[in-house]
Amino acid sequence: MSFMYWSMLFSLLMVVISIILISFVSKILFKPMHKVESRLKEIATGDADLTKRIDVQTKDEVGSLAHWFNLFVEKIEGIVVQVKQGTQLIYVLPAQLPQNHVQLLQRARLQLQHLKLINSSVPLYHQSIL
Repeated sequence: MSFMYWSMLFSLLMVVISIILISFVSKILFKPMHKVESRLKEIATGDADLTKRIDVQTKDEVGSLAHWFNLFVEKIEGIVVQVKQGTQLIYVLPAQLPQNHVQLLQRARLQLQHLKLINSSVPLYHQSIL
């Protein structure tokens, strides 16, 4: 067999090995990015569970991205909790309004009675001065 045949076979073998090596290295390099992507997709398309976080396993750009995303989601979760608490108050307060209305009406009647008593005693006080 000729030198050219061995050269072509060696070149073909090197191309196949290069493709396999590039594929393997790219899987290793992009695996953390795919994990972040799948977690983001899970959070976005699921029931928007804000308690889920991205596991930070590296200290590179992908790990930094996951860290800052986790902080962002944590803040959003806090805001949602505050809004839930506020809406619970909105449902509780109207239920208390009739009770407060009755108490306010009772106090107003009591003040009216006090004012009538004061009004009726002013002429007596005025006569006692003269």
